[in-house]
Amino acid sequence: MSNVISIKTIKIGLGVLVVTALLAFVGWAAVANASFDRSLKQGMTGDDVMELQEFLNTDVDTMVASTGVGSAGSESKYFGSLTKAAVVKFQNKYASEVLTPIGLTSGTGYFGTMSRAKADALVAGGTTSTTPGCETGDLFSRTTGTACVTTTTPSTTLPAGCTSTTGFSTTTGASCTTGAVAPAEGTINVALASDTPAAAYHASGTAYNGALKMTFSGYGTVSSVVVKRSGLSIDSNISGVAAFNDAGTRLTANFVNFSDNKATLTFSPALAVSGSTNVWIKTNISGTGTTGTYTLSVNAATDVTSAATIGGTFPITGNTFSLVSGTSTVGSITADAVVVQSNGTNDATIPNIDLGTTGYLLARFRFAAGAAEDVNLRKLTLYNSGNTNDADIANIKLSGPDGTVLATVTNPVNRYVNFDLSATPYLLGKGLTRDFSVNVDLVGGSTRNVRLAIQNDYDIDAVGVATGSGLLATAATT
Repeated sequence: MSNVISIKTIKIGLGVLVVTALLAFVGWAAVANASFDRSLKQGMTGDDVMELQEFLNTDVDTMVASTGVGSAGSESKYFGSLTKAAVVKFQNKYASEVLTPIGLTSGTGYFGTMSRAKADALVAGGTTSTTPGCETGDLFSRTTGTACVTTTTPSTTLPAGCTSTTGFSTTTGASCTTGAVAPAEGTINVALASDTPAAAYHASGTAYNGALKMTFSGYGTVSSVVVKRSGLSIDSNISGVAAFNDAGTRLTANFVNFSDNKATLTFSPALAVSGSTNVWIKTNISGTGTTGTYTLSVNAATDVTSAATIGGTFPITGNTFSLVSGTSTVGSITADAVVVQSNGTNDATIPNIDLGTTGYLLARFRFAAGAAEDVNLRKLTLYNSGNTNDADIANIKLSGPDGTVLATVTNPVNRYVNFDLSATPYLLGKGLTRDFSVNVDLVGGSTRNVRLAIQNDYDIDAVGVATGSGLLATAATT
């Protein structure tokens, strides 16, 4: 279920109007609206890249360029080598605050957590003039000729590793609110949540069935938890089990299978507990899960892997669920890849695409709903099995059959592209087949290739409209 392209390099000649500017004053308030909400690095694109360049250009010590592309007034949305060099200068200038706390001695050009925190603090503490006729950066009034008097808005100094006054530092563990360092791994109590899923029927071919909800309370991190299956069923009746948070975000890298009635769920990253955290255990029921019962439990404190001391009353056992056949009552969804290359092949021939191409039709996927009920497509996860880096492809759009953009992802994260349609799911009528397109901007990766694929049945999050059941997708045979 994929299409492959190779990216080639082209040279672009630019006609540049050179403008010389003398910067006599540093005015962080010139970019007062800038807010750096994500880390940036060479090859990335976006409005925040332009804001970063504008920010760097307000200080003669960190300018991206003095003339031409990247200079003040000629900033762009592309993070190139000039921007990287300017970030290095910024990091070296404020080394004691952005480098030393994390053990670095010289700038790297990666605009990460520490650099973002310092930049946000500088922006928040911008300068304003109290003299009539003065604007940011003016030394003398434009209307009276008198010297401009400026006042500096007090800035909030955040603890190292913090980008706001909430949460905890990613480098020291200190509270971003108080600056106090959190204690070392302490005690974590595990308990059955009061609203753990009630006993119900789980039909064959369904997915994301809530089977157990636990509450982790205290302070520390949890690496993994062992879940036991019991009841009148066999391991293969459940085709996968995984952990989720209250927002429905998967906490484990993948769904895993039961073996000898047990499944080890490894959190990725480790589950951070500070206060109270809920964990849902959800199951996918295979086509063989048509009869019987099953119950999930965590039997002992030793089944929870953590540097903290694990407490609680074990076993922690959920309710019992009955397995029934969903063949005639529950909907279904089938997925397939559609050839989009002009040479008429999927993988045998890899076309070369120019670097810098925008809106390129990279892949098309076909989804078909069964006859039992309408289907809501809520999420779709694609994996890049090519050799491009995450920053090489950007502005990834999923479009419906009529060309309407349903979801946009800035860049892959660890090679995964996660389209979230849950706020407005796409309704696929029962018995209908629809094609969905994926378009990307190719911003880097000369000589590399990119290949997007649906790897697993659970990478398609679809729900039957009538039954409300999550549907376990199947691959088309064509």
